Amino acid sequence: MTGESGAARRAQKARGTEDRERSGPAALRRMLGRQPLWSRILGIFAMLAAAGVAAFLLRRLLAHVRPAEVAAVFAALDPKAVLLSLAGAAGSYLALTFYDYLALEVAGQRLPWRRAAIASFCGYSLSHNLGLGVLTGGSARYRLYSRDGLSPGDVARVVALTGFTFALGVLTVIAIALLRDPKALGAGGIALPWWIEGSAGGVILALLAAAVLLPRGRGRRLRWRRWSMPLPDRRHLALQILVSTIDLSCASLSLFALLPHMGASLYPSFLLSYAVALVAGLASYVPGGLGVFEAVMLAALPQIAPAELVAALIAYRVIYYWIPLLLGGGLFATLEARAARRRRAAG
Repeated sequence: MTGESGAARRAQKARGTEDRERSGPAALRRMLGRQPLWSRILGIFAMLAAAGVAAFLLRRLLAHVRPAEVAAVFAALDPKAVLLSLAGAAGSYLALTFYDYLALEVAGQRLPWRRAAIASFCGYSLSHNLGLGVLTGGSARYRLYSRDGLSPGDVARVVALTGFTFALGVLTVIAIALLRDPKALGAGGIALPWWIEGSAGGVILALLAAAVLLPRGRGRRLRWRRWSMPLPDRRHLALQILVSTIDLSCASLSLFALLPHMGASLYPSFLLSYAVALVAGLASYVPGGLGVFEAVMLAALPQIAPAELVAALIAYRVIYYWIPLLLGGGLFATLEARAARRRRAAG
């Protein structure tokens, strides 16, 4: 009798997990707010416009670059540089696992790092390439985290907190780049007095430091409609800044290593351009920021030979985006197949 009741409980749990998984993406969208039809149509037009502008800029920026020249540079990439690029990508994705781990802690849903790492890698490998992070990476996270008992609201909080962590990292690396080289914007053709750039970097870092150091009440939450998200305490905020800075530093290194004639003195301007290009790619809603990221990098770094930069960007796209997509997509498909077999076995 005990065995039958135990089997019944397991079957009921499996059916409940399956129901949650089937409703997960839709429920997750509801928690984050369903956009009206006009907003979605406007978003599609904005994405198409961004892709068109990027294509126009790429055509102008690469008007005098021959494909054979790019191919020759690509074929001549130093194997050591490729290995360093792979190491940078690996370091970035490792740091990204702590985005989820810390977000789960802040949301009050602590899980072992291994579980957070799997969900993070699957989610980011998909959203980095397919765009629309809530629908791709968010849905993948929900299917994995729901098996640990997380609700759509919990996953929505994790997704929001990981986005917040990324924003902290972008602000930090921009501030560091501006302080390290107050003429970093000038390398991209934006002429501002050096003291303005340095002051901007100092103000950003001061605000981040104040957010970490100044005391504030515990249990504060950000509320929107029926949904709320806990705000990180000082310890978690400091860790989020640290982890996101490591992530962006490693990710930028993955591309920087592929530029043979890029001296270390140019790294601050490169890092600034990289952060801006990432944000532009995300804001465009173009899947993977494809074309948008490349156009911003080419426009912001005119001191690099276009053929060298294009060859490096192609190699970077393969290393940082497509290889993780194959690995993460394969891992996610394997986990889904395993979960399906367990559901069938449970009846």
